[in-house]
Amino acid sequence: MDNTICITNRDVVKEDPVKLVSSNNPSPVETVYLSNIDQAVSFNVETIYLFEVAPSKSSSTQDVSDRVKKAVEDTLLVPYYFMAGRLNINEKTKRLELVCDNSGVLFVSASSRLELKDLGNLSLPNPTFHHFIHRPGLYKSLAETALLTIQAMLYYLNIYKSQDLHVEVSQSGLWHTMPYLMAKEPLISSLPSSFTVPGQAFPSPLIFSKTYVHKVFFFSPEKIATLKEKAMAHCSSFEVMVAHTWKARTKAVFANLDAYSTVLFAVDIRSRISPALPDGFAGNAVMTAFATAKVGDLLDLPLSFAVRKIKEANERVTSDYIRSAIDWLEVYKGVPAACNGNFYVSAWWKLPFHELDFGFGKPVHVGPVVFGNDQFVVLLPEGNSVDNEGGIKLWIGLEPEKMDRFMTHILDI
Repeated sequence: MDNTICITNRDVVKEDPVKLVSSNNPSPVETVYLSNIDQAVSFNVETIYLFEVAPSKSSSTQDVSDRVKKAVEDTLLVPYYFMAGRLNINEKTKRLELVCDNSGVLFVSASSRLELKDLGNLSLPNPTFHHFIHRPGLYKSLAETALLTIQAMLYYLNIYKSQDLHVEVSQSGLWHTMPYLMAKEPLISSLPSSFTVPGQAFPSPLIFSKTYVHKVFFFSPEKIATLKEKAMAHCSSFEVMVAHTWKARTKAVFANLDAYSTVLFAVDIRSRISPALPDGFAGNAVMTAFATAKVGDLLDLPLSFAVRKIKEANERVTSDYIRSAIDWLEVYKGVPAACNGNFYVSAWWKLPFHELDFGFGKPVHVGPVVFGNDQFVVLLPEGNSVDNEGGIKLWIGLEPEKMDRFMTHILDI
């Protein structure tokens, strides 16, 4: 069924933010150097986690808030004290740096008149969910902008009958932070040595535009297997999904057969760069790969052509390529960009978001706040942590006419 519920600001009551700080911050204040990749990969990531809380009088809004606060203060900010810091532009070097001044992680308590069952089909994108999010404003200075904002909200209808916890995380580029705030009985941390927190981000909330239609497409393991057979090549699920999406989106967006279509995607470089990054490296360790082809070739040639282009793009990201790209960033200060009909694929389905547990059980839903443009495609796991069947959900936004065309081509398997 369609997700037609429209959330407004009247549905959410938010308290003023409080700051959570670390007792481990160094004295005097420590300044952390940020790499050229950190300088370029700078954006907010807003993620919603929905939990179903067992009926209990102890599961009050205060209890929920205390549990989440404790997880942040006692688990995250012990080894990763710098998350309570702030970004700064060094006037001498003109580079971003991370100042560990213990300015704090922002925490917001909130409540809503809605329950989980009122939110409709959670598997479908809902752009009005941004009303659940704490957004401090577009024009804050770096010193006023927290690297991490966490919001805990309890739906207060029938509070002792059916409780639903909503945790919103405005992850300033923090793809791996929250899943490792594990809560057992009692609250015990579980932080692997390879835990990674990208170092920084600019405040840039994603504003939803009514120009675009947002839809989700489900790919079962059987459909993915069919695509691999169609590709007639040994390839990963990621490679065939990106290739199939690239072809379908190119057919929907481009009219000029002589134009060039480009797809960009992130590559984890931890295992590719030499010497290898140390355990616990706490910076961005991703590189943007890209594949380009003439529109006419993508439309006329079989899926195997697009798959080969994706594989070649992935294989180009060697240690030498990475170091060359870092040197390029030093000179040109560029950032990955998708424009002129091109787009970026972000794969979330292997990230352990569904492992987050504050002691209420694992989330029943995890997903990004809908992006307000047509330049990003997000791949998410089908199902949840309890019964993930191994499928993939493809989230995409396009203008209505282009979406109609895209639907025809993406479903042609």
